[in-house]
Amino acid sequence: MGTSWTRSVQASLPWGPWAQQMATLQPGQTLLRTRFGWGFTGTTSTLVDLNSVATNIQTLGICTVTSGTQAPNARTQSGDFFPPLERWIWWENRAPAVKAFSTDGSTIVWEASAPQEQVDTKGMVLANVASGQTLGLWASWAPGGPWDSSGSAFVWAWVSCLISDPTT
Repeated sequence: MGTSWTRSVQASLPWGPWAQQMATLQPGQTLLRTRFGWGFTGTTSTLVDLNSVATNIQTLGICTVTSGTQAPNARTQSGDFFPPLERWIWWENRAPAVKAFSTDGSTIVWEASAPQEQVDTKGMVLANVASGQTLGLWASWAPGGPWDSSGSAFVWAWVSCLISDPTT
């Protein structure tokens, strides 16, 4: 039985709901460990309602879903959908926080309120899927509302997965 790491980085310029497959498990493989990080940054005018930006919470989840199944929306579908195979590995919220102001005082730079720390989980998932199917590991994120139109936002996620394969 062999093990290998699979790595992926994904990013999204739109602030809206988004999901991206980060890894694929073949039938019989097991997801042993998942290390990941995520965050966001954005800008707005200083004339915005600061509270409306600071309470526009971004939700991110790392989940497993079978091939042909759409990844759930992290904000509106937070419950496990078909455990133990299709479920959330990790799920959390972060609020935008002011990081800096431009030197001319016209722009605010925002970033995720939590530190950009690496998360390390050991939730094992066996890809117990039918022949011809796969089990995908997905990053799914969604905000409470659109980013303020006076600026733009950028969201990213990276994943490293340790996968066990009984055939190698």
